[in-house]
Amino acid sequence: MRKRLRIFINKKLTFIICVTLLLLFIFMANGYSILKTKLNISGEGTIKEISSWNPQIEFVNTDRIGNMFFYDITIYNNSNLIYKDWQLKVYDNEYITYPYMFEARREDDGWVIDNSSWDNRIEPNQDIIFTINFYVSDDLQSEMTPEEYAEYFVKNFIKVSGTGTIKPDREGEIITNKNASLTLKESEVEIKSLKIEKNNLFESDIPNEKQYILTINNTTNMDLTRIRVNIYIGNENKLLEATPSEIVCEHGTNITFELPSWIQISSGESALVYFMITSEDENFIPDVVVAGKTG
Repeated sequence: MRKRLRIFINKKLTFIICVTLLLLFIFMANGYSILKTKLNISGEGTIKEISSWNPQIEFVNTDRIGNMFFYDITIYNNSNLIYKDWQLKVYDNEYITYPYMFEARREDDGWVIDNSSWDNRIEPNQDIIFTINFYVSDDLQSEMTPEEYAEYFVKNFIKVSGTGTIKPDREGEIITNKNASLTLKESEVEIKSLKIEKNNLFESDIPNEKQYILTINNTTNMDLTRIRVNIYIGNENKLLEATPSEIVCEHGTNITFELPSWIQISSGESALVYFMITSEDENFIPDVVVAGKTG
């Protein structure tokens, strides 16, 4: 997916830069400034005021296209607690345009990535990984390079919050399919009419890469929105791409993501999702569960 995004961006670079500068001007007009933002954050991204919530956060720069930076963010739960209601707050910054081609919830002083794309929990000794990208202004009022400023931004303007609990039971009904599971949120229902199959005509230059096609059928009499998918890929396999999707969260041997918010499946209609997975097992078929909101 990142390769396809790179091709798209290279073709549309002039347009993207114009849009980026426009968005940056809007943010600046609203008076957001690095000097005016007061944060209670440590360089490691931990929250001190909640003693039971102390995750380790890792930011890894995985790619760069011009002044657009891609970062993988990993939240580690190295405790014996369950982390619940997690979210990341990305604070407004005069020299950063965010989000860039990814959806997040807007707040007065920034953007929020929350647990809507997962089942609200990070189990003990597990972690989740997802990707964000953002644009660094060409007009930096700083002696830092764009690379240095991007690293400064993720470590000082991204805050993680949540709660820790030893409560063993889950909130909400759990839907399962073999090794895949997902906890339903409010107004969500399980989508049971599914079909996943390997595309035997798919060819790739990547060793052991396989394509799978998931067909989601809406057999209800209502429209389905905010569709979430959980797939079990096992310990030895790796998900390279899920299209279309929003934020992808990896947790152990499962990966959960949400379809873009503009996608809905009307009653009697279907939607297709494509997975790219590397696996040495030629007969491997991932376990999948899907949920969606009605109305």
